[in-house]
Amino acid sequence: MIGVIVRGKPRAYLVDALRDLRQCVVNDVIANRPISIVYANDVDAPRVLTARDWEEDVRRPFEISNSLNLKIAGVVGGVLRLSFNEREFEFDAERKALTDFPFARCTWETWRNAYPESDVYLGELLENGE
Repeated sequence: MIGVIVRGKPRAYLVDALRDLRQCVVNDVIANRPISIVYANDVDAPRVLTARDWEEDVRRPFEISNSLNLKIAGVVGGVLRLSFNEREFEFDAERKALTDFPFARCTWETWRNAYPESDVYLGELLENGE
């Protein structure tokens, strides 16, 4: 599991749901904060990103439907590439507009025991029914 807590609201993401390249990015909004969960399966590395200016930019509050819209750009030379605001970058690159958000990586049992009221992301059904 990849677990995040935003303003006291816990949410967990099943790593197995993120292993497929078509689903390795989840754009979400928790407690009105936009976050993106990214999982690079080839190196077994999760990353949670949020807008760097989210706290400071009160002129542009994020609504429940306004996620970061981070996208998969592809894999180049075995490295996962992402796209944000029409600019591509490598999975582990630093971005001016984005910053890392704290998360925990643990078993479901550990997360559930600590946060029994947690929402859980289990993945999405792909068009071909997978």
